[in-house]
Amino acid sequence: MIELDVIGTGKVVVVGHRGALAHAPENTIASFEAAKALGSHAFECDVRLTADGAVVVMHDALVDRVTNGSGAVSDLRLAELRALDAGAWYGPEFAGQRIPTIDEVMEAALRLDLDLVLEIKGEPEPPRQLVKLSVEAVANAGWTPRTAVISFHHPCLAWAKEWAPEIATGILYGHGTPDPVSEARLVGASSIRPHHSRVTPKVAEAAHAAGLCLHAWVANEPEHALALAEMGVDSIGTDTPGRIVEALRGAGRLA
Repeated sequence: MIELDVIGTGKVVVVGHRGALAHAPENTIASFEAAKALGSHAFECDVRLTADGAVVVMHDALVDRVTNGSGAVSDLRLAELRALDAGAWYGPEFAGQRIPTIDEVMEAALRLDLDLVLEIKGEPEPPRQLVKLSVEAVANAGWTPRTAVISFHHPCLAWAKEWAPEIATGILYGHGTPDPVSEARLVGASSIRPHHSRVTPKVAEAAHAAGLCLHAWVANEPEHALALAEMGVDSIGTDTPGRIVEALRGAGRLA
């Protein structure tokens, strides 16, 4: 992972959030392609388990917001999910985009030559099978060195290590994590990934002292991204990768 190569260097990696959701329907192949076109080093996407045990890319528990269907991902079979239109809601030019499978995500990562950040989803916690199948898909594609598995449910990161000890992992948090460095060490994570409002120079110093990457989500304004870079972040998630790439490049901060 390029994120791990720049720890503490002052250079910043740009990760397209759900692809590039300010430019294309989130978590679709079109969005991942937009992330590449706009200069991202990596793209992030969310994975969930279907009723029949397939891994698909969807942020929400329900498909209602971003498709022409309704219902929970966990209650629908893969064939039912694949029949939905995941792009028309965003704009007519994206009509026909489908909910990708994990294998299609891996194909996109390889074709686009982008690092991959997989967020593991599930309520009340991610199923172990989701973690296993996701990690196995990454390993089968030979993309383990360029993938990070992340989650708000930190124990599942330890599960990922059971199937791929070498894979990078990261703890997501927005609040309620007073000692993220210790939390990361507890599950063997290689990065801490706070909401941008939780980033401080002190957090950056602690992360780097522990050899951890510091990633901030989600910054969409150039001034905000530059402020985060000054505080010491190594990686930034963004809906607008083009703007952030340009700003960081102009400041000599782009990885």
